[in-house]
Amino acid sequence: MKIFKTAVLISLLFSAALTGCKSGSGVNVNANAKYNSEGKKTETGDHEVDPASLGIDLDTEKKDYKTELFTQMDFVFDTDKSVSEVGVDINTGNITIACSGDNKTGLSLDYTVYADTDEVCQEVKSHLNATAEVNGSRLDLKLIEDKTGENIDSWLKKNIPDCRVEYDLYVTVPKFVKSFDAKEIVGNISFGELSGKFSASVNVGNICCNGTGFTEASVLKCIVGNIDLMDCTYKADTDISADTGNISFGLPASGSGGAKLKVAADTGNIMIKGNGSYDVSDEKKKGTSHSMTISAEGCTAALSAKSGEITKE
Repeated sequence: MKIFKTAVLISLLFSAALTGCKSGSGVNVNANAKYNSEGKKTETGDHEVDPASLGIDLDTEKKDYKTELFTQMDFVFDTDKSVSEVGVDINTGNITIACSGDNKTGLSLDYTVYADTDEVCQEVKSHLNATAEVNGSRLDLKLIEDKTGENIDSWLKKNIPDCRVEYDLYVTVPKFVKSFDAKEIVGNISFGELSGKFSASVNVGNICCNGTGFTEASVLKCIVGNIDLMDCTYKADTDISADTGNISFGLPASGSGGAKLKVAADTGNIMIKGNGSYDVSDEKKKGTSHSMTISAEGCTAALSAKSGEITKE
């Protein structure tokens, strides 16, 4: 797995053109973005984006440290069949969730420490660990400080502040897990061929779903970033939105039915992908906005771009 550099990702927030999401890549966002006179806010299309409001400390994230240390760790957690939900929440990095094929939850963790000396990198490495905490039917994977159990990023901010750690998590879960909750401030979230309820939230980054089955009400949300859905089945209502970014919407795959989909981009474009047919029941264009309601495979999708276009691949 490949670790991306946050500094590159953040710089793309202010400089790159909107494009589709690709797994393992940095996020690409509006070319019109720019710093204001204080260097704190940017304008992206019709939006002002305040990095602080996104949970991003630009001074820390863009600092060019002198050295780095890459480490790979693997964890396997026994998982009781009473567990039906898995949650992952990190600050910076990539999260991929797939099926394990057995009754265990696996975590393959790659991470890179950026600092000015090798000693600091080694010290950070000695403190980082991972744990799985079960609360009722939910299992939460957490990156912690080894001795205190405190969230590792919170601990580092207080004890070793002059460093940055970027994570790449590949999570595998048993088939009996049917609810998936992933959150991060900067990075990418990917769901594989899983089925159930999905909740994904990214402040700056991409969300990708390939072969995913939405069988319970789900929500996918990017504040700044792109969403890519392909070969997915929909059997429950699903809300897909990007405040600033593009959405590549693959038509519901065979086996879908009965779902109402909301696909909305405030500033960005929506591309309808796939070879399947669909019916358009309503379409409106006014100024920079474009909306459309389509039906396919027994599902209804309300598409809306407040400042952008809806196109077919």
